[in-house]
Amino acid sequence: PELPDFGELVTVRHLLTHTSGLREIFNLLVMAGRRIDHGDYIGRDEVIKVVQAQPALQNSPGVEWNYNNTAFALAAMIVEKTSGRTFPEYMEENVFGPLGMTGTMVRAHAEAIVPNYSQGYLPADQGYTEARDLSAAVGAGAIYSTVGDLQRWVENYSSPNPVVGTPEIFEQMMTSYVLSDGEETGYGYGLMIDEQGGQRRVHHGGADIAHRSMLAYYPELNAGITTQSNHASFDRG
Repeated sequence: PELPDFGELVTVRHLLTHTSGLREIFNLLVMAGRRIDHGDYIGRDEVIKVVQAQPALQNSPGVEWNYNNTAFALAAMIVEKTSGRTFPEYMEENVFGPLGMTGTMVRAHAEAIVPNYSQGYLPADQGYTEARDLSAAVGAGAIYSTVGDLQRWVENYSSPNPVVGTPEIFEQMMTSYVLSDGEETGYGYGLMIDEQGGQRRVHHGGADIAHRSMLAYYPELNAGITTQSNHASFDRG
């Protein structure tokens, strides 16, 4: 109810496929002078304020694919509104806990303590500097995990009897969204879909100010790979 009426219906499906027409929050804040690369704080409530200040959608919902963090930040808020739980609580109780991902958590804000956290580093003129993580990234990021836990995450996708979700849900997630003009986006629900070496690949990278990650799953091979780094110059691809 806090969001303006843009005259066109933006659905949850549009949020999860990056076809909502909303504008990217971090780009807008940088344009407004915020130094997120230097750790400037961004409150989660600013996501709502950014959308409220948007005069119109940049395109009709379902017409164009534009990756933006605003949509997934709003999606996390929808989870909170409908479940009555905070997003970190919901994910722990319904996803991470059941999957045995004991080293995984959602960081509620940039000052929250993360056990065994790996400090991020940026190359500098002389050596390195420490980097703070993006605040207000809940929903679009702010998930801290381990390589072992990410393996459990992908094994759940490939299981005929998954602990969380269903094969039917995963098939939808791994199917490219089709725009209103019939063009495929190469993106499902939170997942990129393409081919590598003739093999179908489902993947997604991640980047904060310094941290870099990539997770790729090859359904036809029943195999996957993940890379993680706390070095800003690391090539996650």
